[in-house]
Amino acid sequence: AGAFVELVDRASGRIAGWSYTANNSWTARPIDLQTLYMYHRGKLLDPRPIGGAGYTAIMNLTFGTWNYDANNDDTVDNSGVRDPLRLIIRVYWLATDPNPNNANGNLWPIWPFRDETAPLPRHVKVYDSDFDETDAAAKTLEVPHSEAAIGLKLPDRVVSASDPVSRGVHRDVTTAVFDFKALLNYGGKTLPPDILRRFEVFVYKKTGATTELSLRFTEGVGMSRGTFTINRLPRGVYELEVRFGDAGTIFKRTFDISTVNVGTVQVEASMPFTDLSFEVTDLRGRPLSIAPGDVSITPEAYYFRREVAGNVITITALYTGAPVTFSVKYTSPTYGTSVQVTLTDTADGIRTRLLGGRTLQMPVDDVVINAVDAQGRPVGGAVVTFGRAQPKTTGPDGKAVFERVPLGTEDSPITYTVRVSVEGVEVYARDEPISVARKEISVLAQLFALTVRVVGELGQGLQGASVQLLRAGTTVGTASADAAGSARFEKLAPASYEVRATYKGFTGSASVTLDQLRRGDVVEIRLPVYVEVLGIPMSLATLLALAIGIILLVIVLAIIISEYRWWRGRRLGVYAPPPPKTPAK
Repeated sequence: AGAFVELVDRASGRIAGWSYTANNSWTARPIDLQTLYMYHRGKLLDPRPIGGAGYTAIMNLTFGTWNYDANNDDTVDNSGVRDPLRLIIRVYWLATDPNPNNANGNLWPIWPFRDETAPLPRHVKVYDSDFDETDAAAKTLEVPHSEAAIGLKLPDRVVSASDPVSRGVHRDVTTAVFDFKALLNYGGKTLPPDILRRFEVFVYKKTGATTELSLRFTEGVGMSRGTFTINRLPRGVYELEVRFGDAGTIFKRTFDISTVNVGTVQVEASMPFTDLSFEVTDLRGRPLSIAPGDVSITPEAYYFRREVAGNVITITALYTGAPVTFSVKYTSPTYGTSVQVTLTDTADGIRTRLLGGRTLQMPVDDVVINAVDAQGRPVGGAVVTFGRAQPKTTGPDGKAVFERVPLGTEDSPITYTVRVSVEGVEVYARDEPISVARKEISVLAQLFALTVRVVGELGQGLQGASVQLLRAGTTVGTASADAAGSARFEKLAPASYEVRATYKGFTGSASVTLDQLRRGDVVEIRLPVYVEVLGIPMSLATLLALAIGIILLVIVLAIIISEYRWWRGRRLGVYAPPPPKTPAK
């Protein structure tokens, strides 16, 4: 209803009649021509139903001569006789949604069609029999006159048999007004409701810079599950635009429905979304189990859902038109360390950066600890501890392999504590930086023996000397020197040591470097012991002092004895008394 129909005289090009279509019906009582002819009086026949949906009113047309002023100068330029009338049928339709900003797609006519104040004609021609009909006879509507002679006396003249009185005609026409049905999807799949609720869908009809029709659809208001229908849309060229939240316009396409010949025009509009699924592995392709909370995508509004099942990550309905930041974190249950991979790119860009388009490799790989001796030969049977992992024993090749270790980068390595023990003795303990570029390290895993010789000043071994071995100030062993003055320490870890010796009150010390330990050098501690007298060690100075003391003691004793003998002899008369002293003169 509401279409504007005009009948144009083919000969003159002038409008012969016009009417609007309506959705109602009415009754009409035709004139009884027989009574009119025979008795010259009017009589109406019984009422008859007329009209219905899409019908015009009855348009009265005139017959007879016609004069045509072609240039509006009030001079007849052409004339003729309408016998019969040959008419061109033209239908116009202009409609919009009652609420264009929240359209439901059910268009209703705009009144009036002809607006002389509008900058452009607002009406749309949806049918023209001269152009839309392919059958030559259908291009023109002929309205013949009646051949019955009617002698009806009118006030000014008598209607004669030659006067053309129409019997009336009816014509059904098919207009170029369509139902336009659009389906929004992605890759042939239905868009999720959460995504659709962020859509604003616009349908435009523009002439130059002027927008003649603008309808806005949203999910739940005129659109359901991404599908909307515009009823009674006139033919023409339309633009479909889809806006998606902050991303703005994500889809724009022009649809030309000027020449279609179906009642309902159906189109599919594929939105720029995709599903992205990939697996997470280490650098050797082994699967890594990812916790759901260790996967993040921003902005969150650009996708519908993410799912994590073991090492497989699936993102549903990911917007492809703008970069997203995609982050995956892996935490090793064995080592307690974590690595994270972050990619910022469009969905298609991320897919190209995946291995084979479907695998994300994390910086996780095996770390090899090589246990070697001082000559670089492998040491089997060494017990290696790496971080929090359970200890492993090196094989004949001296290797201990720790699997699926999170690795740092060269600029930011991850530090793990490496400990190596041989025969129960820890020979190596250090924090090692591990990265993708440094996954294999060699450690010196050899026990050493140290011989210490404690000697006196003459190079004689000091049997029974007490020897103490210290590392970093802590005593790691003690021993007593044998008859040669030697003390031996076995199974020493490679390090620098200090040796202290004590012998009957005499002490001495020496330092042992790692190189000396590796070469097996004998470390000598020389104490100032020259000789032992009666089990008492003496230095040379002490011995000399003792000898001088003894000599002096002997001399003193000899003098005393000599004096005693002389004294005793005089008393016994053995010796004559000394002569008397001569008095001084």
